[in-house]
Amino acid sequence: TKRALVTQASGHMVHEFDNRPAADVYAEMLEIPVSRIKDNLPAPPSPLNEYPFGSIDVYGNSLLLVPERILPDGSIQFPHLVGNDRVMTLMKADRGEIVKAGVSAYEKAIRYGGLSKPSAGFVFSCALRLTDQEQQEEITRMLNKVSLPLSGFYTFGEMGIFDDGLPVYNNQSISVL
Repeated sequence: TKRALVTQASGHMVHEFDNRPAADVYAEMLEIPVSRIKDNLPAPPSPLNEYPFGSIDVYGNSLLLVPERILPDGSIQFPHLVGNDRVMTLMKADRGEIVKAGVSAYEKAIRYGGLSKPSAGFVFSCALRLTDQEQQEEITRMLNKVSLPLSGFYTFGEMGIFDDGLPVYNNQSISVL
């Protein structure tokens, strides 16, 4: 229910939410001092990856906009281009659901690919999504569900497709081919 309007942006940078420095508004939404997000590296667990933003793109797709870093001037850098007048909603990561994403991504790859008997799977998962323990849990879940060879690696940004088939670059996602 916490939302902010982007009132000044350029490229991947949001300079202001609601005509105020973006980092100040973000910290207020999180109810933490702004220094905690300015000094925090985006490695889990971090407010930057535990509390991303959600927004809707021009095609009606839901986007997860994960802050990459807070700049000294109070701007927030995102992996996606962000324009003025975009409403962004504060999200909260559900750790229990995050570790299930690998199996979900595999099932979508089978369904969208029209595959009945795949030979192998390639998995690309964002390293910012999970702690070491959660990575192991996600891998175990996938190996228990999938009865074919899997290969892949942890990345920092993944190409994939939306449910409607449009390609997208995302962060904090998992893609299966």
